[in-house]
Amino acid sequence: MKQYAPLSRLVHRYSWLIITWTVITLICSAEHAGFMIYVLAVPCLLYAAIRYLCNLRSPEKRDKYLHFTCIILLSSSFVAGVHIWRHHQARTYADHIVAKLFEYQATHGNLPAKLDDIPELASDGKHPHMLFYSNDKEAPFLLYAATFVPFEAWHYDFKEKLWIYDYD
Repeated sequence: MKQYAPLSRLVHRYSWLIITWTVITLICSAEHAGFMIYVLAVPCLLYAAIRYLCNLRSPEKRDKYLHFTCIILLSSSFVAGVHIWRHHQARTYADHIVAKLFEYQATHGNLPAKLDDIPELASDGKHPHMLFYSNDKEAPFLLYAATFVPFEAWHYDFKEKLWIYDYD
């Protein structure tokens, strides 16, 4: 039990800081809110670095800012990991949709007017990950929203058969 004593002291000493950054991490892990970690973490990291350098002679104060930096970096890493996982999940689903669209085109000769025309994809509600498909007179259009930043998305180029990132 002695080996966990320093960790429990850190949790007890910095509980307000841990709770605050846990809430920030949860908020920034939500879809389309990941960019907020930059807004919150970068100024805090700059502050911690300056305070660390100002307190080089005082180990107790210096360690406080070192722990603060570690908490921020851990939080930022977790948020990045969540959004990478969400992006992978959204891309996998979107690639599945593309495969079904090309299957439909191979059997019917053209792409469907809407995703509900494909029985496997017909649903009562909206599609996961804010996926949008239309097949107008001009050309088919397939888009899914990026999970890290709002108003950014990926659309599928049916001629080139690749995904293109649309930034705001």
